[in-house]
Amino acid sequence: MSELVNIKEILSLVVDTEDRAAATYRKFADKAEHLKQEIFYAAHQNKIVWKEDVGFYKELEEKVKGPAAASYFYTTLPAKVGKSDSVSFYKGLGDEFTDDVKSVFLGMATEEEEHAETFKALMLSVDSGDEKNSFKPEILAYLKEHAGEAEIVSDITVPSTILKALDEAVAAEQRSVKFYSGMLPFANSGALEILERIIKEERGHEAKLKSHMNSYRLLIEQ
Repeated sequence: MSELVNIKEILSLVVDTEDRAAATYRKFADKAEHLKQEIFYAAHQNKIVWKEDVGFYKELEEKVKGPAAASYFYTTLPAKVGKSDSVSFYKGLGDEFTDDVKSVFLGMATEEEEHAETFKALMLSVDSGDEKNSFKPEILAYLKEHAGEAEIVSDITVPSTILKALDEAVAAEQRSVKFYSGMLPFANSGALEILERIIKEERGHEAKLKSHMNSYRLLIEQ
């Protein structure tokens, strides 16, 4: 029984980790809101090269928004693009980008909260002696050594550092995948299925974040 209690105590640390991750992603979403319009112009204007070719903006926007987007700003640009047109383009695309990032962070926060609830349910299974949804006793040593590794460890305090926030979030998702993958050998069938679902979601988070990082770099490194 003491082993079950220990597993519950350590799983509670995992729940706390997921709750903190959710709170941090909501904080990142709030910070993204402050980056609208200026993210690709004011903060990076020295990196922006003014183009006269509308085709440049068409190619850039398709790379950032994807080929299947419903509408494109470049279609309203004149045949010859001036500096003011370029400013409008970058500001408009910056708005859309930050809205997308905010949406991704909020979605990830919700999923991390769901992960916390999942682990709470596993704690109840351990309490009831449900072996299917529990873990082998050997997991104690693993959790004692690694609990707390699957979290976001830094606090992003400057709103203009969205790339840093994205980078930190990617690193956190990678740590989560590594941490939960390490739990797999100790999970019984029900817990194994749950962990595999969570790992799949964390990998999905990582892919979304990397996509936004690539879009950000496309916009500021032209």
